[in-house]
Amino acid sequence: AAMIFGLVLPFNHYWTPFFGARIGQSNLGWLWTVMYLALASAGLLVRSGKPIFHGVSGISLSLLLAGLSLAGMGLWPGIAAPVAFLLLHEAARGLYEPTLDLYIQDHVESHYRATYGSLQSFLGRMSYGLILLVVWLLASNQASTSDLIMRIWFISGMLLVLGASLLWLFRP
Repeated sequence: AAMIFGLVLPFNHYWTPFFGARIGQSNLGWLWTVMYLALASAGLLVRSGKPIFHGVSGISLSLLLAGLSLAGMGLWPGIAAPVAFLLLHEAARGLYEPTLDLYIQDHVESHYRATYGSLQSFLGRMSYGLILLVVWLLASNQASTSDLIMRIWFISGMLLVLGASLLWLFRP
């Protein structure tokens, strides 16, 4: 899960040119505020205690929603649909960390948590670097147009959906 979560990183690098072309550079600050509120408020769903937001099902759900919304974000013209997908994407990303933390607290014995956390962090960061390297290799020598961004987001999103589905199917 930590490794496939890195597939959200292409969004981080391309959201400003994508949305800047649609709403203007001066309005990106407002969009950032809305994005952050969606990200931060998602933790309330985890705190609600609903079982769907806990364990592997919660982790898989957050990754699935992040992937679907990332893949769909650039498929519609205008601003309404992309912003709706953006809010779902940020909320899904906000669900991931607290859900993963709860899972670790419940399933990893306390004397192993530091080692587990270090290994998880290392593997996750390693995959982040690999994912960004692949995106850079595929996108180098190309202008950051909306078409390129939409293709990268779609591929990243679908790979994230695939990874989340496999995690769900083969969960312990």
